[in-house]
Amino acid sequence: MSRNVEEAKRRRNEKLRQTRGRQSLKLLAVVVALIVIAVGGYAIFNSDFWLIQSITVVGNHRLTSKQVVDLAGVDYKTSLLRLPAAEITANLKKNPWVSDVELSRSLPNRLTIQIKEREPFVGLKQGDKVLVLDKTGFVVQSIGTFTTETSMPVISDIKIGRLKVGARGKGATLSGALKSLSVLAPEIRAKTTWISVLSLEKLTFQTADGLEIVYGGPEDAAKKNFVIKKILQDPSGKIVHINVTTPDNPVVRKLKQ
Repeated sequence: MSRNVEEAKRRRNEKLRQTRGRQSLKLLAVVVALIVIAVGGYAIFNSDFWLIQSITVVGNHRLTSKQVVDLAGVDYKTSLLRLPAAEITANLKKNPWVSDVELSRSLPNRLTIQIKEREPFVGLKQGDKVLVLDKTGFVVQSIGTFTTETSMPVISDIKIGRLKVGARGKGATLSGALKSLSVLAPEIRAKTTWISVLSLEKLTFQTADGLEIVYGGPEDAAKKNFVIKKILQDPSGKIVHINVTTPDNPVVRKLKQ
């Protein structure tokens, strides 16, 4: 009887040993497979196969493609799989002309950099310099003294702190002046050379053909523009002054003959 019990124990222990052995082999196989996958994945991830071979820049008009690539800090030694997108975007936005960046990857080795540039809208005279602003008041460039070749109106006589390239002008007066210019009738805006902003209520546009328009703030823009157009249709004499701060009661002066 005891012999049978001993034999049963021996067989049970042998089965347990075999089971543990098979489990150990399976675990070892899993570990080896994971190591192979990790090593293979690392090798693939760091392979030269993913190195950038083509960089396309779109959306740039003022910056050259080379300037954009140089600013991005990316070259043909950069892996497309390890592309530092946040760093590239931050680098590009350091340039005042760049307002937005979008990166597109085409595996295995093509990168597209799409940028959105700020548009020059108006000049701002400060001392002997003219700063170029976009519609939001962001300073994109300093171009020096105003010349007749400058293709945008220039704001003068405005109380505002010193601005520098890469900063945004603030304040109700500047904001109102920018909005007034943006809502001005396009055909008048195209002729405007100077904008005097002693105060928003006295905001005045000066055109290249000698017309002075006291416009005021951007309120009632549609009515003001309509009144200006109607007044300018009068053929009876050269108009040199229009005040539409109160568009229901405009003031008009003509050149004395």
